[in-house]
Amino acid sequence: MSGVPDFDALRATATTLLTGGVFDDPARAAPVRRLGRRATSLLAGMAPGGLWDDLPPEGGPGNVTGCHQRLRLVTTAWATPGTVQHADDAVLLLAQGAPEAYRRRFRELAKGWIERCSARPYLAHADVPATRRAVDVLGDPGVAAAPGPVGHFVFPDMDRVVHRRPGWSYAIGMSSRRVAAYEAINGENPHGWYTGDGMTYLYTGDPGQFGHDFWPTVDPYRLPGTTVDTRERADLHMVARRPDNAWAGGATLAGRYGAASMEVIGDGVPTRARKSWFCLDAAVVALGSGIRGSGGHTVETVLENRATEAEPFLADGWAHLEGTGGYVFEGTPLSLTERRTGRWHDINSGDDTGGALEPVSRRYVTIWYDHGIDPADAAYAYVLLPGASRERTRAFHRDRPVAVLANTPLVQAVRAGGLWAATFWAAGTAGVLTADAPCVALVRRRGTRIDVAVADPGRTVEAVTLTLGLPAHGVLRADDTVTVTPGARPRVTVKLGGSAGRTHAAALSGPGSPRYGR
Repeated sequence: MSGVPDFDALRATATTLLTGGVFDDPARAAPVRRLGRRATSLLAGMAPGGLWDDLPPEGGPGNVTGCHQRLRLVTTAWATPGTVQHADDAVLLLAQGAPEAYRRRFRELAKGWIERCSARPYLAHADVPATRRAVDVLGDPGVAAAPGPVGHFVFPDMDRVVHRRPGWSYAIGMSSRRVAAYEAINGENPHGWYTGDGMTYLYTGDPGQFGHDFWPTVDPYRLPGTTVDTRERADLHMVARRPDNAWAGGATLAGRYGAASMEVIGDGVPTRARKSWFCLDAAVVALGSGIRGSGGHTVETVLENRATEAEPFLADGWAHLEGTGGYVFEGTPLSLTERRTGRWHDINSGDDTGGALEPVSRRYVTIWYDHGIDPADAAYAYVLLPGASRERTRAFHRDRPVAVLANTPLVQAVRAGGLWAATFWAAGTAGVLTADAPCVALVRRRGTRIDVAVADPGRTVEAVTLTLGLPAHGVLRADDTVTVTPGARPRVTVKLGGSAGRTHAAALSGPGSPRYGR
């Protein structure tokens, strides 16, 4: 885009993600900061907003390091604070030479980031020129601090998803034939075996959860969200792995709700799993099916592995962790509380990036499913309730406001009130949704309006037709790739070929609408 950096990826190669790595140190950030001197020519004529409105879309540099899963860069102890510092400075420099509309937006973004970044106060670590720029924007009453965005964001070119709500955010790190599951070079990231296998990142007011000494101390075999073969692994060295699965990605509906899914294919072992996440207003539903393995090893799915000093409260069918939230689950997962010790040098011994030799420790609460040795067709289902109190978690378990409609190797689906969301691994039916080809789909009925969103995370389907069990006799809007046939059982046909996993959307009018019957 005319030389403007693509903040949707900011990665080093076509397949290996180094999200935010351009900001890690002054040398890497310099090319972006130099854009400030020629931003007028680069940005003139471009409408404000768009690419820059959510730079980065997870709401600020403070979450770049965790939410998008940065492969080997997470093992570099100095990269996390550097990313925050230099991204803020780069945007303030861009603002200096940008047209007024962009200048204002950049300054609003930077002000919001600086004010929200409690994990590493900006002014305590900025150099003199950066401090001057920051003080200028912080002291300007005409610049309103941009709030962190609320919504669901899918990054199909990165196999990453971010779901943000007031007070919490949730992200999923996936991989496929297109995007590497891990990278290990120059002594960096020797234990990154499972970071791209559906690792999840839950932030609930603790921006340091995945930053402060997390990576040298967490059990690398039990990363939250992952389904893994527990065999002992050799250290990784000079390798970047792209798995064999084509399916990884998701769809977003109305910018607010999302469905994401990934087919996990084991690294050198025949482990398989089909995993889906359905992101709602106050909950995330995680489903897994078709889980199998061989070779005499136990297969596990990790609900949570949280660095915390809180004591877990475990009940029949649900659990609560103060400061994090609640968990409602099918079956009987196991739990462990332990203090783990490691060294940054153990996960990064690079000549110029090597970590400290001094040991560091963090206390972890781990909750996981044991699927047994060589499972043939195991499954799991659990709900995360970020920030929920113990009473709210208990009530959710009792009332079950979210229903699991299906959890098989062919379809995984949920319903929450007037919202239906499904991963169709093959043609099938779930609730009011019937798909004639593989896809991810969401439908929401609110009043007389019906919103539909569809995507093809596998990028193998040319077109799909959804048949809805909701009457709709008018079309409010539709992407140019979507054709709607209204009726008692309306059909929504979507041209998916060539869309690279992106979401296609339409809005229909139902009974009671002024457009009903047209």
